[in-house]
Formats: sequence, structure tokens, C-alpha cells
Amino acid sequence: MAEVLAVWDEAEVAMWRAVIEDQHLTAAELAESCIDNVRPFLTFRLNLRAVLPQMPDIAARRTLGRRQLMQGLAPLVAGHLAPEALGSLLVQIDQLGEAIARGDLADLGLSGAVAQQALARLIAQLRGE
Repeated sequence: MAEVLAVWDEAEVAMWRAVIEDQHLTAAELAESCIDNVRPFLTFRLNLRAVLPQMPDIAARRTLGRRQLMQGLAPLVAGHLAPEALGSLLVQIDQLGEAIARGDLADLGLSGAVAQQALARLIAQLRGE
């Protein structure tokens, strides 16, 4: 599992760097892309969360990966986000994107459009827009 997490972490850093640096897509387009990107990994993400409490070594590896992600992104957002704000935004984007992808809002009979707009606003904040 540690090897899978290492690959996951590398992909996550590359994805977030692209979100911040690529100005060809709007925040709304990136929100849609983030949701689409999460869908194939929903089972992996669910299983990862399930094993973290029972496997401290995997939990530690996940924490390390998140720290490395923040360290990698910090120079790109230093002009407009403190580390605390960066961490908060990453967690919010991750959780909201997953909830939309998982269909939590659809289960409530909602379109998810407002949540997707909120996700776009969070991405715009991350990008300093």
C-alpha cells in the first residue's frame, strides 16, 4: 500500500501544480475536471480511509504525502496564501470534490450545481484569483 500511496502522492502534486499554474482553464472548468478526476478513485479513497486507523505506518505515509504536497505548492501560492489557508483550501476542495463525485448531493435530489460553483470559488482562491 505504501508504494501505491507514493504514486498517488506524485500524481496529486502534479495535478495541484497544474491547477495552480495552468491558466488555460477557468476555475469552473477545473472544478468539473477535479470531480471527474476523483470518480475513478472513489473506492481507493474509501478503502484508504478505512485502513488508516488500523495501520499507523500507512497513516504516517499519508500524512507525509500531504506535507510534501503543501511544501511543493507553498512557493506557488506564497504571495496570497499562508500555509494554514493553503491546507484549509486543499482539504475543502478535496472533500467537496469527493462528495460531489460520490453523488452525495444527487442522493438528496439536488443537482449539485451550487456545490460545484462553491468548488470553483475554492479553486479560484487557491489560484489567487
